[in-house]
Amino acid sequence: MPQNINLLPQSRTLNTQVALTATRLTRLTIVVFISFLIFGGLSIGFLFLGTNDLQKVQEQNDNLKLNIKSLQEAEQNLILVRDRVGKIKTIISERSFEDKLAKIQNLMKRLPVGQEPKTLEIDITRSRVSLNFETSESLANFLRVLIENDDYGQIELNTLQFDINGEYEVELVLV
Repeated sequence: MPQNINLLPQSRTLNTQVALTATRLTRLTIVVFISFLIFGGLSIGFLFLGTNDLQKVQEQNDNLKLNIKSLQEAEQNLILVRDRVGKIKTIISERSFEDKLAKIQNLMKRLPVGQEPKTLEIDITRSRVSLNFETSESLANFLRVLIENDDYGQIELNTLQFDINGEYEVELVLV
């Protein structure tokens, strides 16, 4: 006896292999659709996270640009301050130079009458003076006055020569 009892005409019956293939295709379509939804959701999530990260990076970039701009302004201010400090040092050195000139003028006033320096070099750190004296007494008096004067912290006697004309040549470095 046949196991398949079918009252419908044979032309209208569905083949079992076709039905099995249709079921498999339906399942495959459902799996592909679910996979598409999962991957689409993940892609949207990654896109959202990437956009947030990009916004954070852009904010950091903007902050860094502002920091660079403020640092450039600070650098310009420091350059201006450095220039001002240089000018102030120049002015202060000119004042100390004026003090050195005043000390030299005071020293020249104490020279014997008619006595003038042979050479005179004034630098910011030291002054160099060359003098000629006719007698040893005038030289001794000048050195005594120079030592008694508190204008110079250090007096170096570089040269002391006796000339054939009977003059004493003295070169002093005054600090």
